[in-house]
Amino acid sequence: MNTQELVLSCCIHDKNVYLGLIDLGLHAGMFTDTNRQIFQKIVKYRSENDVDAILVNNLQIDDLRIYELSKVADALYEQSYGNTALYTQYFEALKNEFIEREYKKIIRNHKKIDSAALNEVAEQIIALSNNGYHESFSMKEAIKEAIAEIEKLHAEGYENPYRLGLHYYDKLGRFERGSLVVLGGESGHGKSLVALNMAYRWLKKGLRIAYFSFEMNRMVTISKLNIIHSNLPWDKTFVIKGEKLNDQEFSKLISGFNWFVDKPFLINTKAQTIPEMEAIIRNHKADVFILDTINALIKQEERSDIALGDIARGFKRIAEYMNALGIVIAQLKDINGRPSDKNLVKESRQIRDVADYMDFIYREEEKNIHDCPSELEGIMEVYRVKGRLTGVGKAYLSFNKKSGVVDDLKEYHLTQIKNYFNRRRR
Repeated sequence: MNTQELVLSCCIHDKNVYLGLIDLGLHAGMFTDTNRQIFQKIVKYRSENDVDAILVNNLQIDDLRIYELSKVADALYEQSYGNTALYTQYFEALKNEFIEREYKKIIRNHKKIDSAALNEVAEQIIALSNNGYHESFSMKEAIKEAIAEIEKLHAEGYENPYRLGLHYYDKLGRFERGSLVVLGGESGHGKSLVALNMAYRWLKKGLRIAYFSFEMNRMVTISKLNIIHSNLPWDKTFVIKGEKLNDQEFSKLISGFNWFVDKPFLINTKAQTIPEMEAIIRNHKADVFILDTINALIKQEERSDIALGDIARGFKRIAEYMNALGIVIAQLKDINGRPSDKNLVKESRQIRDVADYMDFIYREEEKNIHDCPSELEGIMEVYRVKGRLTGVGKAYLSFNKKSGVVDDLKEYHLTQIKNYFNRRRR
């Protein structure tokens, strides 16, 4: 058994030893690969449960080594109960392995060695040996990263990979890798269709997407995506009102399905936990992952406000770790006006606190189906109520009820909408 596994065993079996190791400076970065995931599970479990020894089944880890770790933990406990010096030795051995691994990484990252580079390497190594996080103590490194990011954004020909190609939506501000987006709306206003339109536009750019659907099965999900791609009517495709596609439309539908065959779009309707979804996202190497909807993951016995916050935090962590974009679809409270308040996410303010962006969807045609002004027919309103880097704002888009296609509006149509709202204010 290696040093990482010994330390994990200590963390599993004894709460006081675990807390002592944390005080010494133990952190997830000291572990590699699966061991890091196991440690993160231990940290999360101990933060939520006040127990001495952890029953390994409660960690919900799909790795048979966890049972071997538990056996070792039992043996260690019997042999070294109260011997804090031994646990300290394990930690020091682990820390030395981590420092050596990080030292090699620092050297590899400095191919050109001059006096300035040597000074920088020296700073990083000193910080690393003192605390274990060389990046936290290097102001030069932080400045270098900031300059590199800004230079990238200003480079000729650069385009943000998450730009949708919807002019007025994109003007609300760009999404960033490592961010969590909450896409909210009342029931029936088109949240899932907006997410599928996003997915379709990103697939055309070659991004890899994982879509976790709890509202629709796989057949409905890919069918809706293809209907958006083919711009065909949903009711005729599934003969809802008796009318069928004509031969030309049917051929277009089949051709559309063929377009998706080799696209990196994964649909999952079975995963029920964050770890399951994280494994799927990791294996798919997703650039974007979408959860439809976050409310569907709550178990009946859980307090919904706490559960939703935990799920949102889990998705935010995955987005940061995978350097991907996470999107969660959330149900909004029933309201009278337009959703321009970030506190409207149903049942949980914690989602609001975790999210980097919150975009709320509204359609007057859905809200007032029998009394919708002609200027707002076929219009989707998007309210950005939170944006860490972008601020807030709103955008108007066209929405085709028959196909679910979301697109830009013509300038004259935008003028009509603005005139309508101006008249209402008088």
